[in-house]
Amino acid sequence: NGVQSSTDPNPNLTFTNPSNTGNSTFIVEHIVSNGFACSDTVIDTLIVYPKPQAQFTLPSNACAPASITVTNNSQAKAPASYLWTVSSSAVGISNPNGLAPTFSFPDNQSGIDSTYTITLIVTSDDGCLDTTSQSITIYSRPLAGFTVIDTLCGPVLLGVNDQAMGNGLTYSWSINPNAPIINGASAKPTG
Repeated sequence: NGVQSSTDPNPNLTFTNPSNTGNSTFIVEHIVSNGFACSDTVIDTLIVYPKPQAQFTLPSNACAPASITVTNNSQAKAPASYLWTVSSSAVGISNPNGLAPTFSFPDNQSGIDSTYTITLIVTSDDGCLDTTSQSITIYSRPLAGFTVIDTLCGPVLLGVNDQAMGNGLTYSWSINPNAPIINGASAKPTG
């Protein structure tokens, strides 16, 4: 029935607010009596503030350099405040106290993907807070490169030496002005 009672002179009572946005009010009644049928009652009202729920969604993982905007799905008693942080000082945050800031991740051509943790702290109007964190992977951008002898007497069948670096590479080659390319989807085409 939602009513707690105790005969302990110093009970530990639990007051739970199921809302993230509104106050819950409880009436606390303390009755004391002696062995002679004499008693006294004190009634007090207790307000339990809501605990906010920090929650956000991230877009899919991205390739460096990347700018992503989070979607803030938090619930809190208004006016709420927000504090966004990220696990690397190399990442820019457009507005660390904004509702839904944009995060700017640095360029990366190291061949090693970077994982960053984004943290949101939501503080309600009453000073109650909640924190949540999520990770996002920013993939290393491949580094394109090749060598070729750039002055020749033609016609000539010329091989290209691929020097690209990265993981899971695919290739697309073109020649301007248009000329046929043999094995254009490979790392070592000829044309």
